[in-house]
Amino acid sequence: MGASGVWKRPIVARIEGYKAFYPAETYHQDFALRNPDNGYIRAWDAPKVAALKAQYPALYKAGFTRN
Repeated sequence: MGASGVWKRPIVARIEGYKAFYPAETYHQDFALRNPDNGYIRAWDAPKVAALKAQYPALYKAGFTRN
């Protein structure tokens, strides 16, 4: 990215591999599903999910599946 010449100033972020994974606490799991009327979910997440569903209907799945 830096060598592309698109940006005049240096890029100050870097991507690093993760060192560990920490699962969220139980009360965070499926938060949007369990709290659809939460202000944050209504204002931010629901519109993003709706846009994803509209833009990529063939890829959208309502349920979460693990690999």
